[in-house]
Amino acid sequence: MIIASAILGTLSETDTLLLVMAVVMCFTGAANSLNDVVDFEIDKINRPLRPLPSGFVQKRTALFISILLFSIGTLLCLELSETAKVIGIVIAMPFMVVYTKFLKGIPLVGNITIAFILGLSFLFCGASFNNMSPMWIPMILAFGLTLVRELVKDIADMEGDKSTDLRTFPITAGIEKAIQLSIFLSACIGVGAFIPYLYGTLEFGMVFC
Repeated sequence: MIIASAILGTLSETDTLLLVMAVVMCFTGAANSLNDVVDFEIDKINRPLRPLPSGFVQKRTALFISILLFSIGTLLCLELSETAKVIGIVIAMPFMVVYTKFLKGIPLVGNITIAFILGLSFLFCGASFNNMSPMWIPMILAFGLTLVRELVKDIADMEGDKSTDLRTFPITAGIEKAIQLSIFLSACIGVGAFIPYLYGTLEFGMVFC
């Protein structure tokens, strides 16, 4: 969000920037806590040292933290512009919950959803400062990079995902196709990252922040 604000030239508007950062941090923390609760059985295999499967944190505690952070994030979001409220409360937050509970195990749909949510944070920042236009390119780049990351994570988590009958792309299509798709998307994003610079839309440093 600091990078997004720098692109917008609004770093001096610290009150709004701090609110934006706080909302994104609260929603992200809430979504991660909820995801840890839902993925408890999977993490026993894939990540046994995480707080929940290791017994360091109880599931009910993680669920309480999730509800608390979603609530705080919503209250803080109400202090921003109307468009930011819609993006944060009406679009982003429901998508986070639906993804964790229902979409995560659907091949590519779950990956695309989480990539969309992360990319949406740039539009959220732009809306908070009433200037969304410069945020479309960072949103698209963030979407693409996140999609690649999510595919790679699914490849790494195949063993645990199979144990709970999740139907991720590497499980349904095979690891070779998943690797090929990841390489193809990486190449597309790598080339695409130069386009805003070549057309003078963003400065070189901003494209690769």
